[in-house]
Amino acid sequence: MSYQLEVRQPVKDFYENLAPAERRAVKKALAGLMKEQGDIRALRERLEGYYRLRVGVYRIIFRYLEGRNIQCVYMNYRAFVYDVFETEGARIVVNRKGGTSSQEARHSK
Repeated sequence: MSYQLEVRQPVKDFYENLAPAERRAVKKALAGLMKEQGDIRALRERLEGYYRLRVGVYRIIFRYLEGRNIQCVYMNYRAFVYDVFETEGARIVVNRKGGTSSQEARHSK
């Protein structure tokens, strides 16, 4: 049984700026995530309750919501994703407009 997938704007903004082959890989990974397929791991400690999906050198941070829904909230290079999300996570998740801060934009290049 599939999940409904909500991809927040910061995730879309990040992958839309990737090269075409990488963008296709991300879209394929997101399609697989709806079936809980892919390299998925639960995060621990201060990021408990969130999961990551590995897509090559990138990580997508997501969480499960009620009613078979998955919300993808953040994406970045593996080297940055956990530190940035740990420090900025509450603001990223709460941000209704889904925009990115200048710090996130700086790390996503």
